[in-house]
Amino acid sequence: MVSKGSRSDASVERSTTGGGQALTKAETLLCHEFDQAWDHYRHNETTRSQYLGYFFALSLGSVAFGAQAVKSRTLASGLDLALLAAFLLVFALLTGFVYLRVRKAGVVLTHYDLQWNKIREYFYSRIDIAESPYSSLSIRRSDHRALRSRWTRLQSSSEFVILFFSGVTVLSQILLTARIFLIHNANWLERATAIVVAGLTVAIPIVLVRGLGTSFGRFQEYSTNDAKETARSNA
Repeated sequence: MVSKGSRSDASVERSTTGGGQALTKAETLLCHEFDQAWDHYRHNETTRSQYLGYFFALSLGSVAFGAQAVKSRTLASGLDLALLAAFLLVFALLTGFVYLRVRKAGVVLTHYDLQWNKIREYFYSRIDIAESPYSSLSIRRSDHRALRSRWTRLQSSSEFVILFFSGVTVLSQILLTARIFLIHNANWLERATAIVVAGLTVAIPIVLVRGLGTSFGRFQEYSTNDAKETARSNA
């Protein structure tokens, strides 16, 4: 998170530079870009939190429904098993949609984070940012373990939790499909439906991870323009 001082710094730079000279039109536009980047960043953070809240509410309801289904005689009927498999498919689709929104928010947050740091570097180019109070303006420069590790970041942990529930859904779907083939009163249509539904359920997280990547692990994206610019700036 960026400290409140960052916005006040931008407000000061609107009227004067460090040398007391008026800002050019381009510099004034940069100040507006900084404000817009901050506002959009906060908006995307709020959106991500809302989708995570919806997801946890949906997950709790689904777990309660699944527990009741397992305790009942549902697992002894081919039709009931097929309907339960369809429910898991719907949950997998909703989980995929939430992952899409959370992953998109993460990419946008990274972009705006990079943009306002570039604007800062421009206005602080003649100032030693290692000195106080400039050294404390960006908390992301901290060496604290909670900020340095990918696994403790909100974006990474959010994606991991969603993918974990998606994996549990896939495993449950596979077990249901196996159950349909083990009972004797299931007909060929119910078994065929279970295979198709299971295939779709398994495909959803695979397509999402391969297509959108993650903020952690092997499928972390390094090929975006922002990542390339970051690498160049650190070179």
